[in-house]
Amino acid sequence: MPMGVWGSVKQKSSYWKQKVDPAFDRIIRKYIELFSLVEFPSSSGWLKLDDAYFQKYANKILHGWILPYEKEMTKQRILSFTGLRKMDGAERIKVRADFRKLLFEEIKIIPQESQDYYKRIFEPYYSESEKLAFDFSKNMTAARWKEEVRAFISNWFFLRVHVALIEIENETKLTDEKTIQKKYLRPSLIMEFLLSLYNSIALLVFNISLTELLKDAKSGNEEAFFKILQIDRTAVECEWAKRMLRKAQLTADKEFFQKVAKAMTTSPMENRKIYGQVSVVLLLFWRFGLWRLENDELIELLKDSGIRVQKDPETFRKYVAREVKPFFDMQEVPSGKLQL
Repeated sequence: MPMGVWGSVKQKSSYWKQKVDPAFDRIIRKYIELFSLVEFPSSSGWLKLDDAYFQKYANKILHGWILPYEKEMTKQRILSFTGLRKMDGAERIKVRADFRKLLFEEIKIIPQESQDYYKRIFEPYYSESEKLAFDFSKNMTAARWKEEVRAFISNWFFLRVHVALIEIENETKLTDEKTIQKKYLRPSLIMEFLLSLYNSIALLVFNISLTELLKDAKSGNEEAFFKILQIDRTAVECEWAKRMLRKAQLTADKEFFQKVAKAMTTSPMENRKIYGQVSVVLLLFWRFGLWRLENDELIELLKDSGIRVQKDPETFRKYVAREVKPFFDMQEVPSGKLQL
């Protein structure tokens, strides 16, 4: 089994590990490492935001990396995929066996504790036991199916994230640094990660998505433009931003340039030093499975991940209800609008 960030040291028992991947805390820790390195990379000059990236990832950053799975994994697709729909015995056995083979192939690289978790939660979809499959689906209401689809999507997607991170880590041990950088540090790959991160920061600090900020800024809203500059000042390279700058230059708008200068030297997180990290983590990973955790379980996971949280559980619960949940209640989540 791989070592490194994943390790083989026996971890203490935690209640949250019953509801999400037991390696969730280590994956968050890995993310925090990346966050510390690329939080605001614009000063390096080798990456820049531009219209092409914004257009390509507009929908993706709105819903997060999980969006493609939510679009594709409808109830009927999952039923067909796992063999729970009505079909003859031989076909059902084959479909379920195929899913079992796929799942076991996916999980073989991850730690045993995580393997056991995914075997358990997906068992109703691949088990040879007809009774287990029947008991699982016999009293399935529309509301419960929506939750089941949502859980299936987040679990399967997070499994792929887990596998990918381990594959990258293993490859770094066997491949020279230049090859790794060429394969995994492509601007498009990094920009996808950064835009998801920037969207979380926009939601956290300005209470508006990056896509909405962009829409407003492109329509001439200067305040939206200044907010985007706080997140990444390379936005000045966008054509719509250049037009705003040229207009201000031609009209000798000194106040505009003073605000531009202030925005480009102000970190959006400067007033969020205490709770900024926890909020960004919650916003990025909420739909990956954090939504399934009770308040005390969520606090425990964050602490296991090395993240500081409020001492009073009730204060933290109110904070999540106020700062995190509303963003996902407002978004149109495909898996939450199934016609059952």
